Amino acid sequence: QKEPRCARMVVLTTQRTGSTELMRMLAELPQMEVTWEAFNMGDGQSGAHFRKQLGLTVSMVKQLGATAWASQIFDELERSSKIRSLPLGSACVVGMKLMNTDVLFSVSSYEAFLRSPGLQFVILERNDTYAQWVSRQRACWTDEWGGPDDEAYEQSVKLTTAHIERNEFCGEEPERFFDTYRSALEKQYKAYQAPR
Repeated sequence: QKEPRCARMVVLTTQRTGSTELMRMLAELPQMEVTWEAFNMGDGQSGAHFRKQLGLTVSMVKQLGATAWASQIFDELERSSKIRSLPLGSACVVGMKLMNTDVLFSVSSYEAFLRSPGLQFVILERNDTYAQWVSRQRACWTDEWGGPDDEAYEQSVKLTTAHIERNEFCGEEPERFFDTYRSALEKQYKAYQAPR
């Protein structure tokens, strides 16, 4: 197996942290090629795009396991015209984002991937957990996933605030209630920061 041309990086995060904006910013850097949720096989998601491009079924991806699947994604990113156009020998980085909602592979398969030699990590955590929970409630109530630049943002915030003030909460545990949501996030970020 050949040595990777580029450094390999994973953004570990949770929903409503600004990770989409971070990935957009990274994608604009000339020496970086990134994809979004490469382990997400949902319609319109990066994982589904690469799976189809490589001619694989979801079952085949699961059989590969997290490490082999990620390696295929990183290889595809290295083959992009952006990376190929860089001068030979110049530094480059390929990366992806992983969310706490990814359930494609077993926990042990994920853990093995995260222990891959040479893999670099960015752990993206939102400081204001309450604002993150409200944002998650807003997405749940309104199916509005965008931010302040979106046309429907102000109205969706008002609607969500009204629900919360009436003690009406959306979603399943743990995200339905702030206390359980905060506990789940704390547990998730402890797992992200565990020694590898």
